[in-house]
Amino acid sequence: VFFRFVNRGFLAMTCCTESGKISGREPILFLPIRIVGCLAIGLPTISVFFCVVSSFITHANFISNYTICDEGVDSYITPVSYSIATFAPQKQLWMFTVVVQLPARALLIAMLPQTWSNDILRKSFHAAASLSFCSLVCLSLFHVVTMTEYYVHATSFALWWASTIAVMGLVVHMDRVKVSMQNNRMIHNFLAKRVIMSAFIVVSATTSIAYLLSRPFCSRPAFIMFCFGEYLLIALNATFEALVVVDFSGDFQGFQVISMERREQKDSKTKKPAQIQPINNTMLWLSDTEFFYEDHKEGPTVYNTATEECTRDTILAEGPLSYGEVHGFTWSHGSAMPPISTVLLFSVLISVLHPSQQQILWWNSETEIFDYYTDNIYDTLTGNITISPNSTFRSHSWDLRYGARYNIVPESYRDPDRVRFSATIYDKLKDINHTVGLTATDEFTAFKWSHGSAYSFVNENDVFYAAAPEKPPIKITNAQETKMIYGAWNYMANGELGFIQLRIGSMWFSPDDKFLAYRATPMNATKKEITVASLFIWSAEEGKQKKMNIQLSDQSSFPYLFAVSWVTLHGRDLLVATWANRWQNHTTMTICAYETGTCEMIYEHKYDHAQWASPVDYAHLAHSNSAIFILLPEVAEKNSWQHIAKLEISDDFKVESVSMLPSGAYDVREILAYQAAEDIVIYDAQAPQVWNRHVYGTPAGNRSTLTADRCLTCVSPNCTFQEKATVSPAHELKIAFSCYGPSQPYIAVFAFNETLQVQDMHKFITIKNEQEMPEMTTETFLLPSGYEAIVRIYHGDTNLSSVPVTLLVYGGAMDFNQVTDEFKPKPKPNGFKHAVVFIDVRGSAGRGWNYKSGFYGRLVTVEVEDTYEAMKMVLAKYPRLDKNRVGVYGGSYGGTMTIALVEKAAPSFFKCAISICPVTNFVNYNAGYSERFMGDTPLSSYTDLTLNVTAFKHTKLLLAHGLRDSNVPFQHSALFIEALQRADIPFELMVYPNQDHRIDQGVSQHLQHLSESFFAKCYE
Repeated sequence: VFFRFVNRGFLAMTCCTESGKISGREPILFLPIRIVGCLAIGLPTISVFFCVVSSFITHANFISNYTICDEGVDSYITPVSYSIATFAPQKQLWMFTVVVQLPARALLIAMLPQTWSNDILRKSFHAAASLSFCSLVCLSLFHVVTMTEYYVHATSFALWWASTIAVMGLVVHMDRVKVSMQNNRMIHNFLAKRVIMSAFIVVSATTSIAYLLSRPFCSRPAFIMFCFGEYLLIALNATFEALVVVDFSGDFQGFQVISMERREQKDSKTKKPAQIQPINNTMLWLSDTEFFYEDHKEGPTVYNTATEECTRDTILAEGPLSYGEVHGFTWSHGSAMPPISTVLLFSVLISVLHPSQQQILWWNSETEIFDYYTDNIYDTLTGNITISPNSTFRSHSWDLRYGARYNIVPESYRDPDRVRFSATIYDKLKDINHTVGLTATDEFTAFKWSHGSAYSFVNENDVFYAAAPEKPPIKITNAQETKMIYGAWNYMANGELGFIQLRIGSMWFSPDDKFLAYRATPMNATKKEITVASLFIWSAEEGKQKKMNIQLSDQSSFPYLFAVSWVTLHGRDLLVATWANRWQNHTTMTICAYETGTCEMIYEHKYDHAQWASPVDYAHLAHSNSAIFILLPEVAEKNSWQHIAKLEISDDFKVESVSMLPSGAYDVREILAYQAAEDIVIYDAQAPQVWNRHVYGTPAGNRSTLTADRCLTCVSPNCTFQEKATVSPAHELKIAFSCYGPSQPYIAVFAFNETLQVQDMHKFITIKNEQEMPEMTTETFLLPSGYEAIVRIYHGDTNLSSVPVTLLVYGGAMDFNQVTDEFKPKPKPNGFKHAVVFIDVRGSAGRGWNYKSGFYGRLVTVEVEDTYEAMKMVLAKYPRLDKNRVGVYGGSYGGTMTIALVEKAAPSFFKCAISICPVTNFVNYNAGYSERFMGDTPLSSYTDLTLNVTAFKHTKLLLAHGLRDSNVPFQHSALFIEALQRADIPFELMVYPNQDHRIDQGVSQHLQHLSESFFAKCYE
């Protein structure tokens, strides 16, 4: 009767505010969640009590229970199931209470999964809960007289038991998301549920065994154990559901009936189910007459209290959730930011992501964040996740209507450069697909969305533009005629750009999408000379392109197009292009305009000796309406640091003045944003300690809220290593960032008041790693060179009196540090028992140019010497570290360091060495990278690791390299292999045929296990 009442449309229920009504609309009936919970849980428990009491009074202690014994089995404890099924008074009482509590339980079954975002789990829960529901009804209905009824009764009991375990398991599984919010009550309830579920399974098994033993052996103790087990099962089930209601009541207030009316449609195809909605504590008012809530069947819903109409938004895609760790996100651009409390709503439904370094991008409104690695969109306004089907949506239009799905994913075995792919754009509103390209089989090398729904892509070296996915693309360049490559990065960028940047290509839409800028290089580049780049701007309104006239004194002296960004200066959208000379120690900034077809130089900077420019210093610039902010060196405290320079731009777009913003004795790693309301620049700094990362703010002008630089996120507890920080474009300052350590990784949102004090601080904990952060010691050693080495040591198994020790090296010249507060599980590949050492010396980041430029003009020299000296000091200070079992491990530049350290050290100092993808001579490496750090040093002065390999007669070597490495070609290892063979030195080699520089694609575990095995044997 109840379900027909709902299905036929007599009831219409929806959500309401905390007062229990919708903006002046009085509810007909309101059902608080706690009352519903008491009806669903309390009444069956009470009925069991009365049934048992009645059984004792009526039947004393004799119960036959259909045993094979002639005289039956008596028990001092009455079995609940037999009392319910056999004795009329108890059965009638039980049936009454079951009928009373069924509607309440049905509501819980319907509402609980709405807090879950995974459709498969939601359906599984509904199935299991419904089976439990029906089994309970069937269990209650049968009056056990015949053996057939007995078997039906027993089967119903078994089904109830199995489905109850399934329900418990699903609830516990999904509660892991709530645990990630670090709410103490939720954590305690989660742990209690796990204990109860485990106890339920154990008691179930014990009860079943006891019942089976009581029948053939007529065992009274076994039968008593069976009876007692039934009581425990009911008690555990009631307790578990009580905890569910407690958690549920924390999210929802209850249910209310807002209308009672019969629907006119009789046709099942046209009628819709009644609206039964939980009252969500975090529902959001959008205006005085509109509020948002989540409809389980219809999707995100906006209810207008003035017109009493609902607006549906059904753009959500279906797909499986994945689990791992959240590492970062970004705010988007658009409307006003909601209150911080509503921003946090997404943590209720958000699933955690794959453990990886995230690439986080844009989004359409200030309430949506997008994770490029998992292809998920998180709506902080509604708490919804848009999940890309089968992980094939790799990008979306800014209005979220369109999603680009890869048909052919770039793979190393198909394309050595991993850059060609094809895609289809899915229109979520019309549920249709659009081909990207001229044909469905076209493959391209880059794809870029505009700030709306237009997009561009590169096919066969030409740039194509489509005004919308449903419109055909037009070719805006002619590569065959001009012999140019348009819109794609060339081979020289492979070493410095991640795969995501390469897929986006070198195309840039203006903020209003009226213009598209793109890079071009000659098609006949021999790779033996530096390719001079050109810059084009295409007008969407005119349908014409213009090659920019780069007005430099000698453009051939500035071949590198370092960085390109659109800015808005004095109300006008302009393109800022930065160029660098061959040695990358002299840069020029230009402002480009389509109307004039020129890029006029506005500023140039010549770096001091042993300093260089980095593309990131100019790519991540910020701007106000009258200034541009970039990173430049500044002398302070007998050192030179990367600080923020302010370029004041006049109305005629000339640089009026250059000034440095206040900063401390630390390096600024990246400019994040300019905040106009506070007149401050927000940046990421390697401070206050070298191994820290925090978000800082500094005054940008006279009206700034700040008078000096200030750490904005240092108040975050147990979080001293923050990355991927982004600033909301809303008027009120909000910063979101990923905390990588020393705690377990989590993401956080800070909201600041007018005085830039934190007024709201919330964090969303991801599912924890099975391992905790190992204890490490950090200390400094004064080296013979006069420089300090920062050393971090994991001491391994402290119960062992002597342990092998492995030195993990990278030492790359790209602002890298080995010693950081980033969360790390126990180090591999060392079996967790061995000690591990991390060392930062000259060449590492965060200690100013005195350390950063230490190896300028002499790569693979001073950093090797410093690391070797520091390692000797560590071994001398800690005798427990076995100096006869010392290993070294590194990949890429770390692979180079590994070989160089063995060749530098005394014979047999390193017993084992693993080198992965090493550069053996920077003469044979990317000129853009090598010459940045070597300058005009003669080629004969470059370190050649193949000249003297005799040290490996005393050190066991494992060399690994991918044959399709586009960053460090296999030629480097091949030359080193030849040198070892000529010296008749045995070594181990592992070649990965279809792997690029980063060895992955299903074989990374092979390399890991190979390394562990190698060290284990070598340390014996």
